[in-house]
Amino acid sequence: MPAIPWEQLEIEEVVPGVRRSVFATEHLTAVYWMMSAGVTLPDHRHEQDQLDLCVRGEVHYRCGDETGVLREGSWLLNPAGVLHGGTFPVDAVLLSIYSPARQDIAQGTDQPARAATYVPTGVADR
Repeated sequence: MPAIPWEQLEIEEVVPGVRRSVFATEHLTAVYWMMSAGVTLPDHRHEQDQLDLCVRGEVHYRCGDETGVLREGSWLLNPAGVLHGGTFPVDAVLLSIYSPARQDIAQGTDQPARAATYVPTGVADR
């Protein structure tokens, strides 16, 4: 398979303030999240491990009993089955890798991102 630039993937606006590009295979799902300042992603859990890289901005996260700030260049592992969520005080870009694959994201039927709330304060872009 040849290299695919993120810019060539479709951008989906999941809800106002939450946009993403998805790359999925049979075994993993990668999501390039573009989150606007003011977004809150409610606590949720899923059966996949989720590894997040903060590409730009920051997220105030909750993962199990831990809270903290994920900043540009930092990684966070949300283990399978652990309750997690976050808020975005500034525009942010995250790369999330899920294993095994999240078929609900690939099919556009996932619920956590669709339950995000947004109080507009800015716009994230590529």
